[in-house]
Amino acid sequence: MMDTINKKNHVIFEDGRILYKKTGEFVGKLTKKGYLYCSIDGKSQGIHRHIWEAFNGPIPEGLEVDHKFDIKTDNRLSELQLLTNEQNCAKKQKQKNNTSGIIGVCLNKKTGKWRAHNKAKHLNGGKIKHIGYFDTKEEAGLARDFYIINNHLDHHTLNFPSCRLRPLNYQED
Repeated sequence: MMDTINKKNHVIFEDGRILYKKTGEFVGKLTKKGYLYCSIDGKSQGIHRHIWEAFNGPIPEGLEVDHKFDIKTDNRLSELQLLTNEQNCAKKQKQKNNTSGIIGVCLNKKTGKWRAHNKAKHLNGGKIKHIGYFDTKEEAGLARDFYIINNHLDHHTLNFPSCRLRPLNYQED
């Protein structure tokens, strides 16, 4: 049985939907940033925030509701989590100006080597951490991923997510 929360004019479902009782229709307007948005009892905000608050109470100061797998329209309670802004920003995918196609990797034009780096607010004084130079961008991307895994930066996006599934010295036959 699916859990629901009844409000004055709405029914909020654990599966991420909100029903407007007067019309019997599900609500949600898609914003330019790709989130579903609606107003309940005079409070306008993202549906993911309404869902979280309905089942878990107010969002604590300094935390924000995050879509675990970055699917902005998937508002199921099971797919939402609370993160700090720092953790949420660390999950970001590669920047629009990324030319290597790999997060935390850029080409040093002088040496022709690929530089791996990462930024974490609580490590290295919040400055960019230089990890090393590598012959290929894939090697640099793996080095960055291993740095993230070894430093337990669980909310940072990996270039090669399967790295979390194998020991660092794992080799296929």
